[in-house]
Amino acid sequence: MPRPRNDGSPPRPTNKVHLTDPFIKAITTPHDRTRAVLDSHQRGLALALTPAGHKSWRFTYRAGVRVRIVTLGALDAVGHAKARQRAAVLLGQVAERQDPVAEWQRGAPRQGTVGHSEGDRRKLLPRFPARPLVLDVITIGLPGD
Repeated sequence: MPRPRNDGSPPRPTNKVHLTDPFIKAITTPHDRTRAVLDSHQRGLALALTPAGHKSWRFTYRAGVRVRIVTLGALDAVGHAKARQRAAVLLGQVAERQDPVAEWQRGAPRQGTVGHSEGDRRKLLPRFPARPLVLDVITIGLPGD
């Protein structure tokens, strides 16, 4: 049972639900701001809903005093079973005192997480030839000059 707040007011109702396929299909998007529906089955997993109608999976965890959020993918690309598996892998890393986001930012290879490695990211970036920018200056003469 949730405890009351420090000021004595009742606790906010929790938004944890057991996310199932019928529930996910039936859920409506909010009109005012991005909302998250937490999964009661997998700790840290949430379904983020935006006013534009986009639905994506997020995993939230705490690394020291910092709260980290990892986007696991869009609902269209990642089903809820796959999102739970990915969240379980990340939760295992957090339990071993690892910070998956910090390791990703350092460029360490990631195991079982979503995204691209540093080498893959370099391949995905567009390659433009390194040449100086040259501007052509056109002088227009006025009649009678």
